[in-house]
Amino acid sequence: MGALDTLQTYEALERLSHQMVSAARNLEWDLLVNLERDCRTLVDDLSRQPTNEQNHLRRQEIIRRILADDAEIRDLTEPWMAQSKQFLTSLKLKRKLAQAYDPDCKP
Repeated sequence: MGALDTLQTYEALERLSHQMVSAARNLEWDLLVNLERDCRTLVDDLSRQPTNEQNHLRRQEIIRRILADDAEIRDLTEPWMAQSKQFLTSLKLKRKLAQAYDPDCKP
């Protein structure tokens, strides 16, 4: 992978990270997961390539924007994750209570 190919991969990662922010803003969790999978593939490709000093400043700019997108995605997803965890905990408690007080209740 040449310097240009590497830079193009970083730019593709940046496009994906912007799409991930949009998906998180729109509560499109399935799309977010799929985009994250695509992003991981590109990151894996980059990790197997030797570091090239060409376009170093451009890569730094892209990485900063990707990290900013990542922070926004976390800000958008963490409340939803906490709410989901609370909901699942509540369901688990309800199931345990039902099992304790209703002998016909299936686990």
